[in-house]
Amino acid sequence: MSFGDGPAWLPLVGSIEVVVREVRPVSIHGDQYLALVVSPDGREVALVRAPLAVCVAPPRGGDRIRLHLLMRQVERVERVG
Repeated sequence: MSFGDGPAWLPLVGSIEVVVREVRPVSIHGDQYLALVVSPDGREVALVRAPLAVCVAPPRGGDRIRLHLLMRQVERVERVG
């Protein structure tokens, strides 16, 4: 997996509901991020980075979340259900 353009299902702008497969904390130049392995039901996985500050509560594996994206950068993460 790479951070490149991402799979076709990952919108450039907008939001998408996904299931979290894996979560890893990451520090980039001192800023805290979460590396999230996610996928919509039955689709290929993608690796995205979300700033910890945009998560109301950090997601865990198995959680269903909605990613809000702008130019494929995560702007907000919210739990679904």
